[in-house]
Amino acid sequence: MPTTPNFSTTLPSNRSAATSPQVTLLTPAGRGAIAVLSVSGAGSKAAVQKFFVSRTGFQSDQLEPERPYFGRWQCGDDFETSEELIIWIRTDFELEIQCHGGAWAWRRIVKDLEQVGVKWVPWETYLKSTYPNLIEREALIQLPFARTAKCAAILWDQREGALVNRIRAIRESVQSSQFQQSRKQIDELLKFANLGLRLIQDWKVVLVGAPNVGKSSLINAMLGFERAIVFDLPGTTRDVISDHTAIDGWPVSITDTVGLRVAESSIERSGIERTQFSAESADLLVFVFDDSGSGDFDSEFWVSKLNVPLLFVQNKIDLLPKHSVVSIRDNVHHTSALTGQGIAELMDQMVKRLVPEVPGAGSGVPFTERQINLLNLCATLLDGLLELAESIRPTDPEKKILLMTALDSLVND
Repeated sequence: MPTTPNFSTTLPSNRSAATSPQVTLLTPAGRGAIAVLSVSGAGSKAAVQKFFVSRTGFQSDQLEPERPYFGRWQCGDDFETSEELIIWIRTDFELEIQCHGGAWAWRRIVKDLEQVGVKWVPWETYLKSTYPNLIEREALIQLPFARTAKCAAILWDQREGALVNRIRAIRESVQSSQFQQSRKQIDELLKFANLGLRLIQDWKVVLVGAPNVGKSSLINAMLGFERAIVFDLPGTTRDVISDHTAIDGWPVSITDTVGLRVAESSIERSGIERTQFSAESADLLVFVFDDSGSGDFDSEFWVSKLNVPLLFVQNKIDLLPKHSVVSIRDNVHHTSALTGQGIAELMDQMVKRLVPEVPGAGSGVPFTERQINLLNLCATLLDGLLELAESIRPTDPEKKILLMTALDSLVND
């Protein structure tokens, strides 16, 4: 069974007597303190009443909506294997069972319900019938995996319709043949595409540079604890080391790497290869050189050829005489991992490079590859329509139909 996001506090009650009885696990599969099952559809209340015995004296036929009931789940007279739980009646056709979180407990309840005609429904199917709007459903699926509160707030805006409303506005512009306006509206969404893909995964920042320039000390200073081993012998770091943090509310993975130089052993050579792989897949590279400013220009040349944003950091400035820090490159950030000087400013610059613009509250933000690919397709189709308009040729109706279909596909299955 796939991992299940926790929907128990966000799902609307929209089941009716027309729906066949079904049971779904709302909480994540696996170990947990509490598991929540939704039982819904015609006959769901009657099915639960066959097994629920109230501890407070209520008879099964006296259970009323909008209140919880404490009791036990019991199959026939088998008191020894009964399970204490809470039943929450949401409507006449939907209720929740809150039991112990172990898989054995909730699976036993599901098995009993299946024996009286209640169908097991995976959470993906349940969610689709509850939220027909595809974007809102995607946001709800991702919400439990948001890396920080700031990321969760953006996803919640999309769950509340922020992105859907922007797409509807684009559709209206296309219908009225305002293609230039439609193109600008799509650009407004796509400028947050990279951010949207980082709401449930970290931005990747990789520290690179020659050996013994203080990369390990720098990552420890940024993380706030000693994640990497620090020693004054060049080549101490023999492998790529990563850890996770949040900077200004954005999730970031910071990676310490092997110093770039001619390898002296097969182990070091392997570490340098891993460094190069990490650098090539980074969202931001921080090139660190030491207090002398000399650095390793061969390594710097290689790093500068990568298609990755780059920050230069002159570390160990505490070893230089006061007021004598001189940059031999433009846009260099000066730090001392030992004293903490310049660390906050460096982290601030890292965030500005990773997130150059923060969406305002209620902004539409595409957050899946599917959404971004469809928006790029819409942009391409609009460019074709704009080209026709500029050449005073008739609008291509087929291209406009394709554009409307792509916009509809963003919201609907």
